[in-house]
Amino acid sequence: MKFSAVAQENQLGAIIDRLLPLFKEYKILLLAGDLGAGKTTLCKALLKAMGITEDVSSPTFNLLNIYENNQYKIYHYDFYRLKDPQEISELALDEALENYTIIEWPEIAATYLPKKHLNLFIKINNANNREYKITTS
Repeated sequence: MKFSAVAQENQLGAIIDRLLPLFKEYKILLLAGDLGAGKTTLCKALLKAMGITEDVSSPTFNLLNIYENNQYKIYHYDFYRLKDPQEISELALDEALENYTIIEWPEIAATYLPKKHLNLFIKINNANNREYKITTS
């Protein structure tokens, strides 16, 4: 399955409408894109659509945030600062992959990931515009 769309940040709802049923099915979402592309912004919108009411923030410094409500437990990783794939073994990734998991900067974790997952690449077209490409593996 492939999906591509161009949207402004205030039009993110249409992207979430397409992404949410796929995320519920695949449970693993890998987010890629340049710094400032909007990966965490997309996470905030996706988790809000899943009924998460707490403040969603980037896990850049602590590497992992966990969000829960009555329906979902969602692990949100940011591997931007990791240098060695072995560091991942200390981050409860096995447990996370049994739940809903979002991973920003997933490249370093390639050997740890299941074959069935979603890939979302965000490309900056200009200050007001992003291109979103969703594929499945």
